[in-house]
Amino acid sequence: MRVASWFWNLAVYVAASFLASLVVVGSEGTVTGLKVGLMLVVVATPIAIGRYAGARQSAAEAERLRVRESERLAIAQLRADQLAERERIAREVHDIVAHHVGAMVLRAGAARYAAPDGPVADALADIKETGHQVLEDLRGLLDVLRDPGGDAALLADPADVVTESAERMIAAGLLVDLDVDPALGEAPLVARASAARIVQEGLTNVLKHAGPGTAVRVGLAAGDGELLVEVSNGRPPTVREPLPSSGQGLAGMRERAKALGGTLSAGPDGGGWRLSVTLPYPKTKVTT
Repeated sequence: MRVASWFWNLAVYVAASFLASLVVVGSEGTVTGLKVGLMLVVVATPIAIGRYAGARQSAAEAERLRVRESERLAIAQLRADQLAERERIAREVHDIVAHHVGAMVLRAGAARYAAPDGPVADALADIKETGHQVLEDLRGLLDVLRDPGGDAALLADPADVVTESAERMIAAGLLVDLDVDPALGEAPLVARASAARIVQEGLTNVLKHAGPGTAVRVGLAAGDGELLVEVSNGRPPTVREPLPSSGQGLAGMRERAKALGGTLSAGPDGGGWRLSVTLPYPKTKVTT
């Protein structure tokens, strides 16, 4: 028994010693100092052992609580540091890109009013609209980086992203054939969002390396727990000088696929280029 008051411990000890002496010594026995000492030791031993065992258990429990609390605080601090770093990076990316894109939008808008109607004016208007969309996407990305657990509904719908990307590339001169599986909505939002960004990057690469007039087929299909993305283009209509490329676009797409446990393959295909991505996901219907 764990008794907080030392008074009750002492009272129990005295009572136990008295009762034990009546049994062991007896009314006819002779009381000696040795017997009294032995009696005190016999009664005190289990009390001492119990107190020691209780103290060990209390110390062990306190240590376990301390370790758990330390781990919880360490995890909380790590997450706070990660969120702070994400916010810092997001702010720097936003400031750098927003500055240049904002300047591009202003110049395109000014040139739009000075240019006569025609392809040049249409191109400047498209640049201006694209710049505005980039700024909106940057703000949305900044919100997500600041609050990763926020509402995913605030992000653009992946189907709209794919459609807008195809329309912009058609306006830029590509001959885009878009084929989207109606069952695509069964895939999780994170898989569809990654697929949409991969399509964006794939179409951008086609426009950059093959040029306007190139026929491109974009296919998105879902089934058997996999989301399949394919961007393939034919031979460029004209010979183009190779454009400088850092290769970060393809590396970024491969990282997106790898993050979801998927695979990416890309390479020449009959004079053109073919990009194929597989993104696995659980076979459960997702409601958006």
